[in-house]
This record gives sequence, structure tokens and C-alpha cells, in this order.
Amino acid sequence: IPLERRVPFKFISESKEYVRSSSSKSINLEGLRCAAKSYTDNNSKNINIFQQVADTAKIVWDFSRPHTIVGSGLSIICLFLFATPNHLWRTKQFAQNLLNSLIPSLLMNLYITGLNQVSDVEIDQINKPYLPIASGVLSKSNAIIIVCLSLIGALFNVGRMDWPLQVAFFLVGQVSSLCSQSICKR
Repeated sequence: IPLERRVPFKFISESKEYVRSSSSKSINLEGLRCAAKSYTDNNSKNINIFQQVADTAKIVWDFSRPHTIVGSGLSIICLFLFATPNHLWRTKQFAQNLLNSLIPSLLMNLYITGLNQVSDVEIDQINKPYLPIASGVLSKSNAIIIVCLSLIGALFNVGRMDWPLQVAFFLVGQVSSLCSQSICKR
């Protein structure tokens, strides 16, 4: 059985443009255009929002100096695996302790690398012009917000550690960042 081909044809009334199909139904083209425009506007807004989130995530990832995040994450995981007997690796307590160390450590890493970039913009513009602040992709004020939020997040999560470890955690991060800044400026 051959399929009937429905080829629409146009006709114009005094105020509106219509399409009449072979089934003799009239369709208001103006309404279709508005519906199509609304659909594409909504989709482009969703795509734009998704694209903005992806772009922001990429900027924060670049700001975090990925090699330090990956290196810190791998070393923390390896230290946990070395320090914990094999039969405990699949326990809930092991996973919880690992995350309680991994999350604040990576946030503190972001804090340290971010603080360094915020304080050394002029040096980075010469030596590392590809970094987000030095290249102008990330403003200094937004970088300070990221640095502060990562410090707050790290300290909030450090609350699950014993206090000597908390103090060491903060001092090592702060001192290493400030010392590297003073050495670089000499």
C-alpha cells in the first residue's frame, strides 16, 4: 500500500498566514512560529546554563592546578591503603575515614594553590600566563571567593578530625603557602 504523501500548501488570509494540509486542516503558522521560538529559546537557555556550569567547572579545575589535586588525592588514597590492613579496605569505616581525610585535604590544596595565585598575579602573568587569573579568565575577586569557600569547606570537614591534626592541617597549609610566596618574591 503506497503511503499518502501530505504536502502542505500555503494560503494567506487578511491577517494570518495558514498552512492547509491534504487532510484539509488549517494550521496557524504564526502560532507555530511562536511555539517553535519558545521551544528553541527554552532549549538554548538550558544549553547556555549547562555551558556556563561546564565553563565555570573548567575554570575552577584549572585554578586548582589539576596536577596538585590528582597528586594529593592519589597520595592520600595510597597512604590509607598502606596504613590499613587489606581485610578492612571494603568496610564502611575505611571509606568514611578516607573521605573524611580526602575531602578537606583536597579543599585545602585548592586553598593553598588559589592563595598562591591570588597573591602572585604579576609573577604568574610572566611565568605562567595560562593560569586563570593571569590570563584574565578568572577575576581576582572571584578567585578570592573560591579560596575562602575552599578554606571554609576544608575547616568544616576537618571538624571530624582530632584537634592536633586540625592544627597541623591548617598550619602546614598556611605556612607552606606563605613561605613559598616570600621565597618567590626575593
